[in-house]
Amino acid sequence: MIDTWNDHWLPTTPPRPPAPFSDQTGNIKVSDFIRQDQKEWNEELARNTMNHDDAEEILAIKLCSSSEADQLV
Repeated sequence: MIDTWNDHWLPTTPPRPPAPFSDQTGNIKVSDFIRQDQKEWNEELARNTMNHDDAEEILAIKLCSSSEADQLV
């Protein structure tokens, strides 16, 4: 599982983790930001847990329609 706040997964140059609003965001995995039943980003969670620019960066990432587990490559 990809750790939202520690793994470098944002498609920036260089890749980096998003910046949380506070230290109280908890242990959220990237998969928690995906609505698995609809294969779309949980926009509300993204916008409520991280800064605006990082949320926009994430919401612009196209999601795969298959049900494979996420992985860091």
